[in-house]
Amino acid sequence: MEGTRKERVVPRDRVIIPQSEFQPFLEKIEDPRKRIAAALGLYLFLRISDAQALRWQDVNFDTNTIEVYRPKTKTLDTLPLCDELVAELRRWRLAYAAKVGEQVQPGWYLIPGMPARGGSRGAKGQKGFVEIIE
Repeated sequence: MEGTRKERVVPRDRVIIPQSEFQPFLEKIEDPRKRIAAALGLYLFLRISDAQALRWQDVNFDTNTIEVYRPKTKTLDTLPLCDELVAELRRWRLAYAAKVGEQVQPGWYLIPGMPARGGSRGAKGQKGFVEIIE
């Protein structure tokens, strides 16, 4: 490696959304599943891997907290939920229940997988969502 130099990393321009624009940003997202994924990222700064593991049993509406397991650091965090995120979670729960035709269950993923293109039924037969089996 003698005589070689480390390649320079070009800085990336990052999109920074001010907190005052979170709600207007979310209002423009039509798909409820994508909207809750964006809301979790905005309000809790979750990585995709953090959000994928969330289940409804991790959300406590009584104390407005959520238990988040972070695979990258292998830690469990209890995070507070702001009023705006609580409203988004409640909105999503209603849309989720309407989509599957029954109330969401504690063990269900907060953001379920989607069937492969062309498929219309998930593992539990629920139209449009796939419950990922571990």
